[in-house]
Amino acid sequence: MHSHFLDGQAELFVWFLWVWSLFTRTTCCLWSSNIMLNWVIVNFVSETWPVKS
Repeated sequence: MHSHFLDGQAELFVWFLWVWSLFTRTTCCLWSSNIMLNWVIVNFVSETWPVKS
């Protein structure tokens, strides 16, 4: 039971690392290719947010 629990923990940790690396890679890729788009979105949100609230 105890060793099985440790195996599950290790599996979960490896899976988390894989998902995290995939997420950061995707985010960096999207950010570098869409800097202008992100800038426009941020400005749009910051300008329209006070109007909504």
